Amino acid sequence: MPTIRDVLAIHQCVQNSESQRLLNVFAVPGVDMAQMGGMTPELRYPNNYISMKFHDRSKCVNLIALDQWMMPALNGLQFRAVYFADDSGETISYLYLFKKMDDGSWKLAQFNRYS
Repeated sequence: MPTIRDVLAIHQCVQNSESQRLLNVFAVPGVDMAQMGGMTPELRYPNNYISMKFHDRSKCVNLIALDQWMMPALNGLQFRAVYFADDSGETISYLYLFKKMDDGSWKLAQFNRYS
């Protein structure tokens, strides 16, 4: 849980895709979180100008829910996080996938915008 907490705390305040490299310390080896495939760079983080058109982007968005917990494998944990902008009421959700490493630690493997 401490790793999940740290990842979400960083992700809710990121303001550009390059800053997502702050997540790399929590990522599985060889993965660059700033290069997560399949998404427009601006949609790789919650506090973006596409999803949060009215939110003051100098402020972090708040994490309001964690749900849809599942283990797709014995060494995999997936869940959804819902972020909320207090000032505008806008929301955005992401699915996160963590993998258990050989040393017993859990590392971020990927995340995707949840629609």
